Amino acid sequence: MNTFLMGRFLDVVEGVLENWAKLDLGQQEGCYICLATKEPRILLVAEFGACSDIKAFQYCQEKVLRVQRDKLVSSWQNRDRDKGQYGGAISVPTDSLGHVAGRNMIIGVSNFAEIEDEAVALVIALAMHWITQGDFNRIAEISGNNVASRLAEACSDFF
Repeated sequence: MNTFLMGRFLDVVEGVLENWAKLDLGQQEGCYICLATKEPRILLVAEFGACSDIKAFQYCQEKVLRVQRDKLVSSWQNRDRDKGQYGGAISVPTDSLGHVAGRNMIIGVSNFAEIEDEAVALVIALAMHWITQGDFNRIAEISGNNVASRLAEACSDFF
């Protein structure tokens, strides 16, 4: 990933999280985000806002690695709360008509409620134009995500 694209990614993350905070969905003020490729290769693990929970740091990476390993579009497809495997990571579908630069990307988020983690990942991917609205809807349907569309609407200035 080139420097320009990484800068754009970080700008989008900041904007999405600012809008997430305005929706007043959860009590957490920050999260960890993991950006990886399907090869597998982790490109970034970063803390955004106030997030001091080491488990959130570990979970965001675990979600991404599980999506990579099992070739999933959503970590909800094989989540197992008893094993500490949660939802909140998405992979750009191989058949996506989104921008080619995102075709190989996986985004994991952790520290909010699982459904909110996934909503943030989905909206970031949509704002980056890595997924289409159809991809967004298809992935959100896997988890029954009712938060993602609200967050996308709040972030419509990115699209």
